[in-house]
Amino acid sequence: MAIVEKPGEPDYLRLFEGQSLDGWTVIKVERSKAFLTSGVQKMELNLALPDNR
Repeated sequence: MAIVEKPGEPDYLRLFEGQSLDGWTVIKVERSKAFLTSGVQKMELNLALPDNR
């Protein structure tokens, strides 16, 4: 799971495997990346690490 900011939203989101997000499905969450899919399209998001790693 990762906690992320979504532009235009006042609160943080918890990003977890299997979650649906704006037509995308989260397939894997690692420490520094999240992997999403929508049909045949795939996307990899870089996640910022907290200062207290």
